[in-house]
Amino acid sequence: MKRRSSRALALNPWLMWADVACKTAEMMTASAQVIGHRSRRLATATTPPSARDQREFAQMGQEKVDAAVESAQAVTKQLLRLDPLLGLRASRHMFAAAAAMMSLASSRSAAQVMTRQARLLRVAADSSSTMSTISAASARVARSALKPVHIRAKTNAKRLGKL
Repeated sequence: MKRRSSRALALNPWLMWADVACKTAEMMTASAQVIGHRSRRLATATTPPSARDQREFAQMGQEKVDAAVESAQAVTKQLLRLDPLLGLRASRHMFAAAAAMMSLASSRSAAQVMTRQARLLRVAADSSSTMSTISAASARVARSALKPVHIRAKTNAKRLGKL
């Protein structure tokens, strides 16, 4: 990905989630190809399997373990990068919004309604940036978790498609 587009992606949670969806679709398509190839290979393997088949069958299990470990490490790394106060910030916004809604609901005059409604809108606007930050952070975690699995699925689909 180009530097400019990766910067835009990092600033827009919608684009980040769209990227996660695209990578997931690619991974699922590649996985289906790999599963089909390997299922045929398992079904047609001789007894005992050839050395080539034995290597492929052993690799099938090991690559899943490797991808799971890399995925867990990537998620941990992303979680450690998160702002530890982000959850606290989100809770504060939630409580402020609840208080503003209760205040609006208990208004006794049109002037109070207008003032309290404006307050609720300010609280909601402030909350949106925190929610956007949380969404972007969640997308980064999801992308990190998916990356090792995505890479292996695409690599295997290419490799096994040429056999």
